[in-house]
Amino acid sequence: MQSFYENNEPQYYAHHQCILLMELLNDQGIDSHRYLKGTGLFYDEIVKTHKLMTAHQFIKFIENAQKLGDASTPFRWGHAMWPGHYDVFSQLVNNSHSLHQLLSVLQEFSQALCPLVKPILVEGKESSVIYWQDEIGVSSVSDFLMTAYSTALSAVCHWLMGSKLTWRVCLQGMPPKNIEEYQVNLGDAIQFGCGVNLLVVNNQELNKPWQKTIPDSVQAILLRQAHSQYKFHNHGLVGALLEYCQNNIHTHISLEDAAHAFAMSSATFKRKLKQHNTSFQKIQDRARLRTCLYLQHEKQWSNQQIAQFLKFSDSNNFRKAFKRWCGQTPSHMREILLEVMEG
Repeated sequence: MQSFYENNEPQYYAHHQCILLMELLNDQGIDSHRYLKGTGLFYDEIVKTHKLMTAHQFIKFIENAQKLGDASTPFRWGHAMWPGHYDVFSQLVNNSHSLHQLLSVLQEFSQALCPLVKPILVEGKESSVIYWQDEIGVSSVSDFLMTAYSTALSAVCHWLMGSKLTWRVCLQGMPPKNIEEYQVNLGDAIQFGCGVNLLVVNNQELNKPWQKTIPDSVQAILLRQAHSQYKFHNHGLVGALLEYCQNNIHTHISLEDAAHAFAMSSATFKRKLKQHNTSFQKIQDRARLRTCLYLQHEKQWSNQQIAQFLKFSDSNNFRKAFKRWCGQTPSHMREILLEVMEG
């Protein structure tokens, strides 16, 4: 049986990232009753206690922040995010010895450091890709979160290294009105209209050692302390299903197969996914798209090879499905990836 948590289970520390976003909205003169409306959260209990909130509450709060805050809000939230004041988790971020190690920390302790999503690193020969994986059904706030966490990663790397990394960024949406803000915070190498959100970094920068601030033995102690405090599941329902689909990508998984793996009836599983603002088909398509992008660029596979690997009847059906997944044809996406990967 797959292990996971759902969006109605208290999982996230409200006094971590949530309170940072509250302070930004307060600075904009927005009343707490407005930005906490519909969340079931109260300002004083967040500020004065160590309250745990559900994904549903956090997402509703971010939806309110999207509507009420100005265009700079996700960028400013990202800049304030890490290392943060999250006890041992912040110490691990602050003492990471490389970008690769930092991403491992963020992934392993994602519910404390980047709630709602998880950074997934896909390493290639020359460059590597980072996805902010939806763990719990964040479709209504996905662009806001992508912007905030990408800004946070860029900012903390700049701070720890003392210089900026050469990020290349793919964003699924069309160019926004505040495109200059994206360029200031994420660099000039940004492609919009890609149908997918991802960050690309050279492997040399990914693995380049940073100056050590503590010995490895102390780092190991911090990791043990973090694990002793970290009592949560590894994945939310959406992330767990995405991983299941990814691990079985070359087979014809049905809704019934997935429901069985999660120890539910098909009807219950379908209902729970709907409560998480998604469906089995959407998650399966996301897993297939990620695999396709890797096979296209790293393996240089043809459409026919990918279609056969994913058990499509022919290349034409594969092209139609790919266009549905990300809004681009496979050939156009190859061009975008080539430009982004090569920098």
